[in-house]
Amino acid sequence: MYNRKMQPKTLVISCLVATALFISANQQARAEDADFDTVYNIDYQLEESGEVAVSETIGIVNQSPASVPSAFTEVIKNISVYNIKVLTAKDEELQPEIRQTESPGETHIKVPITNPSIGKGKKTEIRIAYKTKDLASKTGRILTIHIPKSPISDHIQEYNVALKVPRGFGPIVSISPKPVLEKMEEEGYILLFNKQTLKDYGISATFGDYQIMAFDLKYTLQNGSVFAATKEFALPMPIQGYQEIAITSISPTPTELYKDADGNVLAVVKLKGKEKVTVTAKGKAKIYAKKINPEKGGAFDQIDSAYQKYTQPDGYWESTNQELKAVADSITADESSVTQNALNIYAYIVKNIDYDFALAKTTGIISRKGALKTLQDKKGLCLDFADLFVALARSAGIPAREVDGYAYAKEGALTPIAQAGTTGDFLHSWAQYYDPKLGWVAVDPTWGKTSGLDYFSKLDNNHLAFSIKGVDSESPLPAGAYKLDSTEKHVTITFPEDEFFRSTSDYNLENLPRKGFDTIRPIIIFGFVVGLGLCMILMLGKTRSAGRYK
Repeated sequence: MYNRKMQPKTLVISCLVATALFISANQQARAEDADFDTVYNIDYQLEESGEVAVSETIGIVNQSPASVPSAFTEVIKNISVYNIKVLTAKDEELQPEIRQTESPGETHIKVPITNPSIGKGKKTEIRIAYKTKDLASKTGRILTIHIPKSPISDHIQEYNVALKVPRGFGPIVSISPKPVLEKMEEEGYILLFNKQTLKDYGISATFGDYQIMAFDLKYTLQNGSVFAATKEFALPMPIQGYQEIAITSISPTPTELYKDADGNVLAVVKLKGKEKVTVTAKGKAKIYAKKINPEKGGAFDQIDSAYQKYTQPDGYWESTNQELKAVADSITADESSVTQNALNIYAYIVKNIDYDFALAKTTGIISRKGALKTLQDKKGLCLDFADLFVALARSAGIPAREVDGYAYAKEGALTPIAQAGTTGDFLHSWAQYYDPKLGWVAVDPTWGKTSGLDYFSKLDNNHLAFSIKGVDSESPLPAGAYKLDSTEKHVTITFPEDEFFRSTSDYNLENLPRKGFDTIRPIIIFGFVVGLGLCMILMLGKTRSAGRYK
């Protein structure tokens, strides 16, 4: 029997909707008193305007006969909310106490419980509804929705989320984590998630067919010699299945364009003695999101010998170092697929290496650490994350290389995953590994760390590759790195409203001549064979001559 002399209790819930990266332990949503558990059913309805209408149905479950909630407080952080409305289970409107602060940005919603359920295991339901513009953004052709990691605790019995997106935003590009149910109805997509699927990651979903980026790049080149010399620089290159590139202009016109062994497009210009030239290159990129199934990877013995060079140590990839090898050996296994081992390396880095926020905020030149120093320091920036992934992968016998380029992130949503210096040039580094069944697969351990989202099985439409380092850990340099003055701005990226992309241009990047070890090697072999044959003929001729004159 309920004792009417018992005092009702206030349940305080901190529901942190954070555009930050991780939610610290003291910020997690929890009941202040163990006398209550909660059940959440949350709908996120994306509207055509880009607003998100949020409806939270919250069940407050009594855990003892004395548990009687008198009020419920929700604290929403780091997003702006408006049109707040609170209802009972019978759709009776309640008058909450709402307090909003600008610094820090918080909304406190205190809901009076006017008719609580009484008894152990009984549930009192309320519904909190509001709108926000801070969870979804559309850039170019791509809509992105980021719902940060849910603050799930032991006092939350259920946590169910439904994400609803109208058809008009285009097809699904990627969803992470995998929904427990995905369905299409007349009004659009419905994606369902539960407590189990959301325990490790927030929700990241993108919609659209592809992204268009227009680029305006500058390369400042200087000849330090008194004699004429040639200089080369890397242009954005096409990557099959991921990005198409159309160059509309290069000024001054290069004397030569070619591809190296990694597929980089290199332009050559001739400079007079002591001459300094700033080359401009303009064009557009058409970028597709690429997703893989980690369970479909190939075996190590299926890797072609041509990829052996991508398992060797080089410069900042000290893959034969015993400390690095010990880590690689502890997290990989020969009987697992290439991709499963690559996933283990990615997961190790995300778990054990911290992003160096303090270093990211400094100005000036930042020294590159390399893989070993990053492992020892247990922190670094994007280039350090990429170096460590490449080195550990190579140590495990997985072909791997580094990708440098531009990465777009809406300010606040995934900051500071893209590195911005005082110049405003956003340069970012990620990695690729090679699987014999999946080909080259791009992964971003830095964004995986800073966002809490899955950047292993999918890479979004916001990564534009400028150069790939595979044969050499130091070259070629990406666009944005060819400058003599750090205050110069050399990279400008826009998302054109016309969304127009012409796959052909004055510069045919698909059929350029190739240079490098892979192309020189057959020539060397051919020359060696021909030379050996000539030598044998000459030796035979000399032998015969000696015989005649003997």
